[in-house]
Amino acid sequence: MFRIASSGINSILKKYDLHDPALVLLGEIVRAADSDPRNPHPAGEGLRWIAHGFGKLGFSDHEILKREFVVYDALYAECKKRVVGE
Repeated sequence: MFRIASSGINSILKKYDLHDPALVLLGEIVRAADSDPRNPHPAGEGLRWIAHGFGKLGFSDHEILKREFVVYDALYAECKKRVVGE
């Protein structure tokens, strides 16, 4: 699933001292999809479904990652829109 991204996004935010509110929101959604946080972001369940769906499509791991990157890009764009309030 998105395990690498879940732990990776937290590590990246800390390591590079990133405070982009859209990245923070993205991290909340990824954590909700990949773990069982106390107050999960509602979008996390949809991301979890998408991740499980990728696994059912019969693609290679490389192809799944390539396609998941597009999902992350789209999700980040939406996070930016939401935090700016457009």
